[in-house]
Amino acid sequence: MEEKDFYIEPGDYMEMWVIGYNDAEEDLESREEFKVYIKDANVYNLIEKDKSYFLNISSLSEPGQERYYLNQIQTWNGEQLRGEGK
Repeated sequence: MEEKDFYIEPGDYMEMWVIGYNDAEEDLESREEFKVYIKDANVYNLIEKDKSYFLNISSLSEPGQERYYLNQIQTWNGEQLRGEGK
């Protein structure tokens, strides 16, 4: 994860996201960054900047815009973080 941020519209909604890239790509100059939105604040709070994770994401395509959403995240040591907080 290179960046972790959020936006709050008071009384309306909140967006949380991370920005990172596919670490398996060897060509550093052509790496594509992905902005992945996170719905669960509990998962967002556990993610640390400058650490590596395995992400399972889905995309929602709209004309002229594609958004990625986190389905599941896994740390390098095998811990899995997923689901809606209750």
